[in-house]
Amino acid sequence: MELKETIKNIVNDKKYKPMSFKQFAYLLDIRDNAEKDFLREVLRQLEQNSFLISYENKYYKANGGSLISGLLQITSGGFGFVLVDNADDIFISSENLSGALNGDEVLVQIIKEIKPHFEGRIVKIVKNNNKNLLGTFYKTKRGGYINADNKGITKDVYISEKSAKDAQSKDRVVFEIIKKISAEKLEGRVLYILGAADKKGVDIKGVVINNDIKYKFDEDVIKQAEGIKADIDLQDKSRVNLIGRNIFTIDALTAKDMDDAVSIEIKDDNYVLGVHIADVSYYVKKNTPLDKEAYERGNSTYFPDYAIPMLPHSLSGDICSLRAEQPRLAVSAVMTIDKTGNVLEYEIFKSIIKSKKKMTYTGVQTVLDDVMYEDDDYKNFKKEILLMDELSDILNRRREKRGSIDFDMPEAEAIVDDEGNPILIKKSERLKSHKIIEEFMLLANETVAEHIFWLNYPCIYRVHDNPEAEKMADLKEVLLSMGYKINPANMHPKKISELLSSIKDKPEEDLLKNIVLRSMQRAVYHNKNTGHFGIAAKYYTHFTSPIRRYSDLIVHRILAEILAGNTEQYLYSDEELAEISRHISKTERISVKAEREVMRIKMAKYLSDKIGTQYKAVISHITSNGFFVELENLIEGFVPFSYLDDYYVSDLKRYLFYNERSGKTYKLGEVVSVKLKEVNIIDGKCIFVFSSKEEKINEDISV
Repeated sequence: MELKETIKNIVNDKKYKPMSFKQFAYLLDIRDNAEKDFLREVLRQLEQNSFLISYENKYYKANGGSLISGLLQITSGGFGFVLVDNADDIFISSENLSGALNGDEVLVQIIKEIKPHFEGRIVKIVKNNNKNLLGTFYKTKRGGYINADNKGITKDVYISEKSAKDAQSKDRVVFEIIKKISAEKLEGRVLYILGAADKKGVDIKGVVINNDIKYKFDEDVIKQAEGIKADIDLQDKSRVNLIGRNIFTIDALTAKDMDDAVSIEIKDDNYVLGVHIADVSYYVKKNTPLDKEAYERGNSTYFPDYAIPMLPHSLSGDICSLRAEQPRLAVSAVMTIDKTGNVLEYEIFKSIIKSKKKMTYTGVQTVLDDVMYEDDDYKNFKKEILLMDELSDILNRRREKRGSIDFDMPEAEAIVDDEGNPILIKKSERLKSHKIIEEFMLLANETVAEHIFWLNYPCIYRVHDNPEAEKMADLKEVLLSMGYKINPANMHPKKISELLSSIKDKPEEDLLKNIVLRSMQRAVYHNKNTGHFGIAAKYYTHFTSPIRRYSDLIVHRILAEILAGNTEQYLYSDEELAEISRHISKTERISVKAEREVMRIKMAKYLSDKIGTQYKAVISHITSNGFFVELENLIEGFVPFSYLDDYYVSDLKRYLFYNERSGKTYKLGEVVSVKLKEVNIIDGKCIFVFSSKEEKINEDISV
């Protein structure tokens, strides 16, 4: 057996404990210098291949051994999480950051399990993130200092006059650390000035930079994109010409990157549903500047008043977008479906389409509600819209029957003015028209996934593993505390679905859905199809959004190879797909984090002039030092025990807290009256306290 394989077997043994070079040499009976040099080289190679990690003269197994590597993301609360490939995030308290900064690549040692996360201690910074740090600049006679947003930097950073550029007091700036003057004193340099905190776009740019999301396109990418023309050969024999078909898009009013269109008709008493997706892969070829840029970004990122596209606007908002009355290249999945929702047959092919109309969700809803149409054109599509409504109900019942979980949770929506200031925070509206398109996209994704799977062609899948037994046991206890029961043994999605049905339209519905969702595994991309627990699907991928998701672009390229008959030599190896899956799963998580941070900032800004106002709220989470509340419009805030007039103690095992003097108990899900005490817009934090009964509750809050 080769030395490398021997070492792997030793390290993979469950009884393995981190060993030094000398211990390896002794165990392997390596004595002379030449053999020792060879051993060092093999160990070095195993480090390079990310199998081993060297720390304090001992070799640890990477990801799964005593030390775990990952990317540190520090929250506004000062604590952090280490993002690990294909595993839950690891909680890091502020005391265990060990000087690491947001965005650092780190090694973590697991120290205990704090449900629902493991807790760790950072033991080594593998790669520093000393650049593109964010903070607020304050001017002094000799330059100034920066109060860093990064909670890993606990002291103000000194900035010399030369390094301050033209920053003014209270400007938001991007800076780098250039010198460690002492153990507690850092010197930095302003890289560029974002501007005053209340200037339009500064809040979003700060979050984008803090999360290392690229928002500018390189010149070679722009140049390639601008060189692409929308010239379409209507006589192209390799495509099916569907320009005469009644095809249309349904999207938000402001949508520009329209990558899906639909068509529907009845044939032989069956539904014929067409899902037509922009053929982005025709324009964005593998290993080109555009492709490399799309891979790096992984996906588009959306904020209330700003979007960071995966592809330049000339593609995402024009050439690839399925704009009305303009011929566009597409990949079509046309499915024949019976009255019970079974797909009897399907075709997947390259096509040329022309959307007959850009419909909106609200416009389609007016047809469904039989009220005044958004415009007269909708009358021409009434037959198709009613057929879609009919079919979506059938597909939804079929999914429910097999156990698909319908979380369908409301999300907060920020309405902003021209300067990006929030003028309203409300629950987003979920219309039946949204659900129609959602059902059709789910079916198309399943159909494409199964098609590729049975061809045994390497691909990327969207997978959602079964929930962990321990998390289900925890969920059981939470539910019991709120008066609900669930048997965590042999968990099937149908059990979760039945639970959610039992709480429908109850006051605690949204809270419980959130709790159940947090008990699930995270859906990720993977090169192996293991099914999707949440929608109870054996085969699932992402096919329907190639303008804004790199995963879908990969799937389209693979379909193109299959349709062209190129099945002997694979476009991507399993190893390449595994690496792409890891990368885009990570970029997705970072985008979601950034989107939530911006929403919290908008929420804090919205409440900033409402200090002292009383609200009705639900207790959404309890910690050892306070509890979180959620207002009716989904704004979340924290109530620290230290801010309250009396002494409160939490009982985390029973999901409650109580007043030690009076014995008054508060449980998860309970409705309480709270008063806004303070707001930190930069951190997106809202602090509340209990309000007195005499004060009037603010009813003027959108729900």
